[in-house]
Amino acid sequence: MGRDGVIHIAGGLNNRHDPIKLGRVTEDSPVVAKLTVARNVDIDDNNRVSTRRGRVLRYTGTPHSMFSHPEDDSQAWFIEGETLYQLNTDWTATMVASLNTDHRASFDSFNGVVVFTNTDQIGFIVDGQLVEFSQELIDDNEALMPAGQYLCFDHNDGCLLVARGSEIFKSKPWNPMVYDKRYGHFPMNGAVHMLCTVEDGWWVGTEKNVSFVSRADDDKFNFQHVNDMVAIDGAFQKGYDFIEGQSFMYVVWASVDGFVVGRAGGRYESLSYPDVVLPSGSHGKVFIANANGIEQYIASIFNPEYKDNYNDPALRKKSANI
Repeated sequence: MGRDGVIHIAGGLNNRHDPIKLGRVTEDSPVVAKLTVARNVDIDDNNRVSTRRGRVLRYTGTPHSMFSHPEDDSQAWFIEGETLYQLNTDWTATMVASLNTDHRASFDSFNGVVVFTNTDQIGFIVDGQLVEFSQELIDDNEALMPAGQYLCFDHNDGCLLVARGSEIFKSKPWNPMVYDKRYGHFPMNGAVHMLCTVEDGWWVGTEKNVSFVSRADDDKFNFQHVNDMVAIDGAFQKGYDFIEGQSFMYVVWASVDGFVVGRAGGRYESLSYPDVVLPSGSHGKVFIANANGIEQYIASIFNPEYKDNYNDPALRKKSANI
């Protein structure tokens, strides 16, 4: 331990394997080969460990499905008790609309306009009000966009994507309220747990696997199975890489095998495997934070259950005898 009682340098976190050797720790060399538990600390890219900052309670109650406007951080919304609220800058809340359910919600922004869905309802949030989708259909091939569990905008072709159950609906360009029944309906192989776009396609996670759907030159789509690293339901977030003055979209998601990043072209990177395992859960959220110039991914997993982490047999035996 260092003189301040904190380990200064560690060889990263590993909760998957048997900690055979941790290394020798002295005042002159406060180095640990691997940590098996890292609670309330941050480990940066240089494996320097620091105490994690605390939290301040800003709003009491049982809110969920928080969304902050990506182009205006003074605007944010959340759900509580079958009600959609806007979070004000003084941490008070203003009611936007009464809802039919208290289901988890999904939001996205396109050209400054926020769209909302909660499986039962779908609409725009405009001037502090929820305006549900409603449009007169032109012909028999058109249908009103249904509500779903997730939605996102494909900014490259101006279409809204909505995941409802095990299906994805794609709106007409620049008309998010309507889809073409002939071309705008995509069945998946299971309930959709993740839906997010990058420059040239969609990252889709179902209860069975993760896939990349890319646009083809003839206005069609190519489906590419990527892996079976199943995304925890809802535990994903869009982010941006800034390289030489340009921004590039990516999606980061949480799986049992840790954090995974997916980029354009179906490229993906596992940030945790094989050292770190995360718990499975009923659903979750991923947040992107910045601490001292370092980008961090934070997963909040509901009803967590560890399955693949290391569990010392001796400790299990002692626990059984208590």
